[in-house]
Amino acid sequence: MTIVSSDSSDSSADAVKKLRKRFLETEIQIHPDEYHPIDIERIRHEDWSVKRFLIASNWNENLAFDSMRESYRWRQKFGLHNRSDQSFPREFWQLSGVEIIKTIDGQFVVVEVLRYQKKFNQLQQLQLEFIGHCLEKIDRQAGENGFIALKDLTDARHHNVNFELIEFQMIVSDYFPGGLKQIWLVNCPWIVRPFLPIVVNFLYPKFRQLIQYLELKNVRQLFEPENLPKTLRTTIDDGDEQQSSMVKIENTKPLAYMANELGFDQELINLIYKFFNIQLPPPLSSTTID
Repeated sequence: MTIVSSDSSDSSADAVKKLRKRFLETEIQIHPDEYHPIDIERIRHEDWSVKRFLIASNWNENLAFDSMRESYRWRQKFGLHNRSDQSFPREFWQLSGVEIIKTIDGQFVVVEVLRYQKKFNQLQQLQLEFIGHCLEKIDRQAGENGFIALKDLTDARHHNVNFELIEFQMIVSDYFPGGLKQIWLVNCPWIVRPFLPIVVNFLYPKFRQLIQYLELKNVRQLFEPENLPKTLRTTIDDGDEQQSSMVKIENTKPLAYMANELGFDQELINLIYKFFNIQLPPPLSSTTID
């Protein structure tokens, strides 16, 4: 068993080089199809893509090796690098409120809104893929400094809590060691507070210790006004809170236009649009996606 002290920058650099060499020669060279070319290049050239596993394993090389193998093989099997922002319907971005912003002191924050979340069994796999995509996106931007997950609980209800998605988020976060630094729960409504301990106790212990409860007034002190999460900005003046607070991602298509490629029938599409009180877009043949 190889354990390296992290006190010396030279010894840690040597540990990274050693683990990289071992992984390239005994894993990637022998099982190249188990790994995506993007990840292979990162392992070859980016220290953080190796070092993060050593840190999470307390510099135990064997544990870090096993963790790297599991994580990078999962990325390939899950198809993490095969999707882009445009792989997901526009409504996913709008209703989830996912956006990446920075605090005043430069910390990266990924925002997620719970009040529009609803479990549809037919959407579950696409939701998991969306979570994985967003985690990869924030992780790449934040790098070694890590990031904060801000959960906007404003107006959330019990039915907005999807334990399967929460569990998936915890499992997948382990594939990005050293990434998630804190979890901010913002504006927890009174109706959810009695239920919240059940959700928190459901979390793995290492995630429970990352939680901080914040009110909107606390959040406003952490961001420049223009960088506040869109869903937490005051929008009384524009008269349309839902529309003004929605996140917009370039070149995404409405769910109704993606139904065929995603394998969803019209009945499900109608149900989703009706539940969220969203107007169906006009037929694709008579409009242009903007």
